Amino acid sequence: MRTTLTIDDDLAQRLKAEMRKRGASLKVVVGQLLRQGLDAGRRPKRRFRVKARALGVRAGVNYSKTSEMLDWLDEHA
Repeated sequence: MRTTLTIDDDLAQRLKAEMRKRGASLKVVVGQLLRQGLDAGRRPKRRFRVKARALGVRAGVNYSKTSEMLDWLDEHA
């Protein structure tokens, strides 16, 4: 498809830099970048997983009383 596209000056400079970096024409670079942008929404997002681990129990701290625990943490931080 052939079309006319108006590109902001800042984007035009970035495109020129990308053309130099890739050693490719404007047509090729714009096509590649459009494909990447359009495909980005289709890719499944990687899930972030957190591995739980035991933190242990500290001697002398009453974990049933939050205020005491926070005080202890303030003193030992």
